[in-house]
Amino acid sequence: MVLPDARHTAKIEHVMPFDWFDRDVRVDVIDRLGNRKNLETWPPLLDDLSRQSRVAGSFLKIAVPYVDEATVVVYIDGTLMESYFLKGGEAPRKVNPRDTPERY
Repeated sequence: MVLPDARHTAKIEHVMPFDWFDRDVRVDVIDRLGNRKNLETWPPLLDDLSRQSRVAGSFLKIAVPYVDEATVVVYIDGTLMESYFLKGGEAPRKVNPRDTPERY
C-alpha cells in the first residue's frame, strides 16, 4: 500500500543517442502540481575529456526525488527529447514527449 503524499526517489538512466560534448543538455522534473525544477544541466564542453566521455551510448544518471507522481523531461539544445513518468515508487516509464501535457 502506497500512502498519499509519500516521498519517493527514482533513478533515471537516459541513454544519449549521439555524441553530446558540444550540446546543451538540461533535465527538469515537473511535479504533480505542474511546478518545474531543474535537476541537472550539462553545458557544451569541447575539452578532450568531454569529447571522450560524452559520446553516443553514454548515460545520464539522475536521482529524482518526488511526491506521488512526476514527469522528468530531457532537453537537448532546447528541444524536448524524452519524457519519463514517475508514480508511487514504481520504475520510471518512458513516455512519448509528444504526449507530455501542454502545461509542461
